[in-house]
Amino acid sequence: MASLVNILFSVDTKTHKLSVPTELKKGEKVVVKLENGNEIALVVSNVFEGVVPEQQKKLEFLRIANKRDLDDEKQKSENNKQLKEKVWAVIKKYNLNLKLIKVHNSFDGSKLLVVYTAPGRIDFRELVKELAGTFKTHVEMRQVNERECACIVGGFAECGQELCCRRYLREPKTSTIKMAKIQDVALNPNKVNGICGKLRCCLSYEYDEYKKASEKLPQPNTKVQTSRGEGVVVHNDLLNEKVFVQFENEDDVEGFLFEEIKSA
Repeated sequence: MASLVNILFSVDTKTHKLSVPTELKKGEKVVVKLENGNEIALVVSNVFEGVVPEQQKKLEFLRIANKRDLDDEKQKSENNKQLKEKVWAVIKKYNLNLKLIKVHNSFDGSKLLVVYTAPGRIDFRELVKELAGTFKTHVEMRQVNERECACIVGGFAECGQELCCRRYLREPKTSTIKMAKIQDVALNPNKVNGICGKLRCCLSYEYDEYKKASEKLPQPNTKVQTSRGEGVVVHNDLLNEKVFVQFENEDDVEGFLFEEIKSA
């Protein structure tokens, strides 16, 4: 019985399931046959059993990438940097409102993929004609959003780690301002937004735990009974389940563990 692995192509943000006849490990590279040519992909998950989605059944495992394949891939990667400059020179002639993200010449040279962002739809029919004529190959224009752009290009987040979307997070959860507020994150765009300009994906990671703690602890302006007497809650430390209380006619605030207080 064939096994399945999750693979990732260098210009994709989501993984694909691939049926393989042999055991593969995370980090290995494979040559895959697509509808319009061959491409190298990275194995990003361990082997598991399951069913290949219908839309991904057209992917066919050809072989584990050998040294020649890897050398060719490295050379094409270097060539793609030069191709990007040439493609950008052609794009500027048409004065199109787009940002060029990446140019990728497929592993077998059958297709030139141009990845870009733009504020709206763009008529690039004339551009494609010139690119196809210049580079003598099929040209595909692929528009991505800002999150997908960050995933493709990569980079480092404020925490110092490589971007989650680039490292492992293939289907980011939706983040909201509510998540930032409950975690007491400063609502400064430089703090709450990722390099893509959208709310940081990691805001969703611990939200459920913060929410549980918030529902458990008394809300601000609630009266509580402590060992010092009755006071009013002014702030909660959700992670440590600590309640900060201010007492009547006093300016200072004292913290108490949740177990040390009672409802007034």
